[in-house]
Amino acid sequence: MKQSYWHTYVQETDADEVERHLQRTTFLSGATRFELIYFEEGKNAPTLLISQGSGGHAYVFAELGYRMHLRGYNVCIMPKHGGTTIRELMPLHKDALEYIATYWNDRIGVFAEGLGGYVVFYLALTESPMKSLVFQNAPAILTEEPFRAATLQGPRIAQRGC
Repeated sequence: MKQSYWHTYVQETDADEVERHLQRTTFLSGATRFELIYFEEGKNAPTLLISQGSGGHAYVFAELGYRMHLRGYNVCIMPKHGGTTIRELMPLHKDALEYIATYWNDRIGVFAEGLGGYVVFYLALTESPMKSLVFQNAPAILTEEPFRAATLQGPRIAQRGC
C-alpha cells in the first residue's frame, strides 16, 4: 500500500493495518460538510469521539483511534479545527455528537486535548449526547465563572474527581 503522509505519526502499529480499517464519512454543520474519520466496531458498541487541539489534525490520532477500536469501541476523530474560536467550534462538535448518536447510538465518550478540551468542556455544560469526558492538556480557565463553577461544584460530567 502506498504510504500516506500521516503514516509517520503511527509508532507502535503497522500503519497499513491502521489505514485498512480507517473509514471516512461526512456530517453537516451549518452549511458546511466536514469529514469525520472513524473506526467502526458496530451499531451497538460505545463510541469514543477524539477532539484534538488547535495544532493537530485527525490523522495524528489515527493510531490511538485504531487501538481503542481494537478494544471494542467505535472511534471517531474530529476534523482539524485550529484557527477558530471555542464559540465557533461548539456547534461543530455538537453536530458531530448528534451525527454519531444518530448513526451509531448515544453511548458516547469524548477524549479531548488542548483546544478540543476547552470546546467540549463548555459543551458539557449544555445539553449534549456525550456521556463521559476525559481531558488532556486543557487547563481550566478559572477566571470564567461557568468554568470555575463547574470545576468546583461539578454539574453533570464536569465534576471534579476526588
